[in-house]
Amino acid sequence: MLLPLLKRIIQGVLVLWGIVSILFLIFYTFGDPVDYLVEDNVDADTKAAIRAKYGLDQSIWVQYGTYI
Repeated sequence: MLLPLLKRIIQGVLVLWGIVSILFLIFYTFGDPVDYLVEDNVDADTKAAIRAKYGLDQSIWVQYGTYI
């Protein structure tokens, strides 16, 4: 009786992980999120500061780990 419940829990966790991973990839392919946060006339230093604040200047694997 405990084994089917454990199997369902593991399946649920895997499905949730898959959905979150797909969403991360979708949002990652849209381009730089900083461009959506600021206006067009913002200088590069401000954009770099925003990237550093939100961790967008790190590798994709670090960003994915933070996202998870």
